[in-house]
Amino acid sequence: MGHILLLAAGLLVLTAISAGSVHLVNRAREDARAVLHTLEVENQISLVQLQLRRAESAQRGYLATLRSDFQTDFEQAIAELTPALTKLSQLITDNPVQRRLINEMMPLYEQRVEEFRTTNELARSKRMSDAAKIVREGIGRDTMKHIDDLAGRMRAEEDRLFVERTTNADRSQTLAASITGIGSGLVGVLAGIANFMVR
Repeated sequence: MGHILLLAAGLLVLTAISAGSVHLVNRAREDARAVLHTLEVENQISLVQLQLRRAESAQRGYLATLRSDFQTDFEQAIAELTPALTKLSQLITDNPVQRRLINEMMPLYEQRVEEFRTTNELARSKRMSDAAKIVREGIGRDTMKHIDDLAGRMRAEEDRLFVERTTNADRSQTLAASITGIGSGLVGVLAGIANFMVR
């Protein structure tokens, strides 16, 4: 009778270890995916800012030289900015803080791009003084500062999530290892008791 109870206890411990380990391994995978998602969002924020800076640099080059290659660079940067913004918006749909920030940021991007296009068109029409006046007014500079501030707040939110998510991932992995170790120890104890009873 004692052997049957030990066998049943051993099977119960093994089942509990297996179920706990599977649950914790799945949780660790989810935590790792969340960490990866955070890094992807941070990279996308950087990519969006990079494309906007490229457009700004190309606009300045065009205003200074009226060379068509700067206009081409500008159009390429703007063409890459729109999908980058769309992807960023899609990546953050699960986060209300980030959605609020991106919703505040989108009109600023549109305003900045429109200013770029206006000054480039004025320059192309040989109305350099009008283009220079828009640049001197500093509205674009203020808009860029606001965009940079919002992007910084988005990064701060992702940094917070990164710390939280890596902590959760580490905890899940530690718990999985602990359950496996404790369970293996219990199986060893049960095996020792069974060995003792056989004698």
